[in-house]
Amino acid sequence: MSIKTPKNRLEFEHNINFLEERGLKLLEVNNESAIQNYVWATLPHLRKVRKLPNGRINLLTINEQIRLQANMLNSDLFSK
Repeated sequence: MSIKTPKNRLEFEHNINFLEERGLKLLEVNNESAIQNYVWATLPHLRKVRKLPNGRINLLTINEQIRLQANMLNSDLFSK
């Protein structure tokens, strides 16, 4: 299985937003190990992501780590 590369900005923003929602779902499920992993590996990078005044994601604030995590999460869930 390979990572699905987003074809446009809309797909990429969907992946980033999906990564944010995953963190909220982990809190609902209360899986302590998964929450600790999310806080350690994802949250520091996700906090650096900024939004523009029109609500879109500022692509200049996306680093390689968060981009890869968002695209991998999308590939793992939807490629089956």
